Amino acid sequence: MSEAAFNSIRFICSGDEYYDLIVDEINQAQVEVQMESYIFDFDAIGKRILMALADARIRQVNVRLMVDGIGSLTSINQIRTYCDAQGIEFRVYRALPYIGSILKHFTRFLKVTNRRNHRKIVVIDKKTAFVASYNVSKVHSEKESGSAAWKDLAVLVKGPEVAKISSLANAYWLRFPFSMMRQHKRVVFERVRSTHSMASRRLAKRQLIDRMKTSTQHVRILTPYFVPSKKVIRALVTSAKNHGVVEIIVPNRSDFIIVDLAGRYVLRKLLKYNIQVYQYQPSFMHAKAIIVDEWATMGSHNLNHRSLVHDLEMDIILEGRTELQPLENYWEHLRSQSRLVSKSEIDQDSFLIRQLCRFSFWFKNWL
Repeated sequence: MSEAAFNSIRFICSGDEYYDLIVDEINQAQVEVQMESYIFDFDAIGKRILMALADARIRQVNVRLMVDGIGSLTSINQIRTYCDAQGIEFRVYRALPYIGSILKHFTRFLKVTNRRNHRKIVVIDKKTAFVASYNVSKVHSEKESGSAAWKDLAVLVKGPEVAKISSLANAYWLRFPFSMMRQHKRVVFERVRSTHSMASRRLAKRQLIDRMKTSTQHVRILTPYFVPSKKVIRALVTSAKNHGVVEIIVPNRSDFIIVDLAGRYVLRKLLKYNIQVYQYQPSFMHAKAIIVDEWATMGSHNLNHRSLVHDLEMDIILEGRTELQPLENYWEHLRSQSRLVSKSEIDQDSFLIRQLCRFSFWFKNWL
């Protein structure tokens, strides 16, 4: 581990453990809490987090909460009412405009709507940070949802690079004023993959593709929404030809049927090259991680066009056998509960299903 980046890193694969740790860290905050979540439900889990934030305000800790305008659409008003009453600073990233504004500026509306804040981060006192695929919702909690709880991942990191994560979160809180724009475009992370600018998006995509193409051992992927670009597809095929070990775990069913159809179109291409694809069976697999040899990334990135090109995302990079071992073990655990998809199964799709899959893939830029 690079000591210049993180002093410690903790792997988390339980929703209840994740929320417990967040509450514990908020309770110990002394100066500032910064939190961003794509989905923040006003349910038992959301209320628990909000209560911890409210307690922090009582201790005179600065608290900022940002949610996405589409991801948290149904709970924004309730969260705002609670935050106003408790003195919590609250903002919505690109809230949906009124219908009149949509009609007047339709082209801009499409562009703005297609770029979301998909990050799930919590930063405490610029010293401790959570970077996760977990939203704030009871669907991730086994206590609340039982065996149907979604499978996810998170990391708890401490060290100097957390201050950069905090600075970036602050820039988006201030709506990226021009005075800060040039400064943050030049931010270079050692162990973080962030898509906070066009340059950082291109860099993250290029580095991922290059690593896949030059891999010598294996490529293992966890993703709930598998609609990769053509360049990523070609990189996976190249990797399979080089060493033959490319394995992907996806959900048995996603929460969007069009994603399933578009993803099936991609699977048809990949299975020709003996790439192994597994469907996780017990519940919805929402974890996001990519392992390439002895390098890995985990956080909010899906392996789809949205994450690579449009949305704000953040991952933590793991390096070396010691750091990767917990993730490898978790990957093996999920695979043991997954079903291998065969080429013959895909080949049995009817002509209609094949055309629907092809048609769905045309919308990959929005998926």
